[in-house]
Amino acid sequence: MNTKIKVDIRDADLRKDLDSLLKDMDAVRAESIAKGTPQHPKEYQKLAYRMSTVFKGLYSEQWDPRINAIEQAATENPLLQNYDRFQAHYWKDNKDGKVFLENLAQLAMDFFVPADFVALFAQNAEYHLLQTLNLLDGNRAAPLQDGISLGEFVSLEEMQDPLKVVQAYQRLGHPRAVFKLSNAEKAAGNLIKLGYDARLDGQKVVVNYSPPGVDTFLKAAFGYNEVHQQGELYLAAANHKEHHVLLKNGLRCAIDREDTFGSAAKTKTGAIEVHKDKRWGYFNETGKPFFERFFEERLTEGLAEKIAGLESKVGRDKTEWLINSGVPLESISELPSKGVELVYAAEVKPSLTLLTQAENIAAKIDDFSSFVRAYNSIQAVELPGQKTFWEMLDQLSEEAVSYIVADLVQAQKTHGAKLPQLMQAYQERRMTHKNAETLLSSAIDYILTVKEGI
Repeated sequence: MNTKIKVDIRDADLRKDLDSLLKDMDAVRAESIAKGTPQHPKEYQKLAYRMSTVFKGLYSEQWDPRINAIEQAATENPLLQNYDRFQAHYWKDNKDGKVFLENLAQLAMDFFVPADFVALFAQNAEYHLLQTLNLLDGNRAAPLQDGISLGEFVSLEEMQDPLKVVQAYQRLGHPRAVFKLSNAEKAAGNLIKLGYDARLDGQKVVVNYSPPGVDTFLKAAFGYNEVHQQGELYLAAANHKEHHVLLKNGLRCAIDREDTFGSAAKTKTGAIEVHKDKRWGYFNETGKPFFERFFEERLTEGLAEKIAGLESKVGRDKTEWLINSGVPLESISELPSKGVELVYAAEVKPSLTLLTQAENIAAKIDDFSSFVRAYNSIQAVELPGQKTFWEMLDQLSEEAVSYIVADLVQAQKTHGAKLPQLMQAYQERRMTHKNAETLLSSAIDYILTVKEGI
């Protein structure tokens, strides 16, 4: 049986329980929030264990940068180790918190592969994933965390004022505030008048906070002030200069231009109405091509499945890069994965032709990473006759390419910044030969000779 078919079937088998696991974990969390303390800890632990099994089964090396960034941020700021969604508004203005939340959110999307990323985060997906990671790290998973300690962040003067105490508990991400007062009954009454869910418990005042909405988390993780759904798209406004257009699974096209929404869209309803009336007319030229391509090509049968298929092969970051690059969406599932990896790593703008050439080259090269480093050193210098270095390699045999790549890597190690001059000399020398195959031995000898003189 084909190995890929085996892998696909196994992945599908692992993923089939993810939705129900997430739903059950969030139900335990909701009950814990309502009662102000973790509920059913053993049941939640079992659910987290089951999710950790799926995580290990689906694990991809492409997730490592996200995981490392999360761990590094939590090492730099240990308070993040007890992150809870209630704390999202606190961490959005913190350097380590921003890194932590964005990478945790992106890892959640990579892991869950949501059909609708807003619906995913409405179920506190990033929190439950973090508990799963905690479990894998040898710690316990809990459906609810307490907030950040007030001791280091609230002055003694604030602690004497009931309103300031309640605001401090909320600001520091606590699901509830409990504190003693000599005039507790009066304080509880005043807080109720101000709209707080407060009650009297002997000489204590108990205040329950509503969990922050998904918009609070999106603001903290991605900087989105507003997110509006429009059919198969979300419109996300970070500020008046930066807006994103997102497919429902979270892949995004960024539009970075002042007054993108235009004067007719200063309010939420304004932005929606303009979009309904003019489709993409109020977006600037940076975003317009994306909209035109998406709306023209979205009727292609199985477009969403094609995008998801590419994402499963090359990862979210590369898929997002391709969507923003102008590569036709109808061809997206047919793009060669090795070619995508090579062009992405070489930091070259992709095209269908280039991706195909890169795929052919990739088939001839064993040491992929070394080639990319060497290629970056020559900065895509064009050959005489308007041929690119990619085209030259694409036309050569596997043996010829392997020689050139090995030569490039060695020249880079030896000469570093002077490699472009070396390559130019090599290219000029090459063009004096009519047959690419027969030139190899003389070209390599020439490079070895030139190396001594550079």
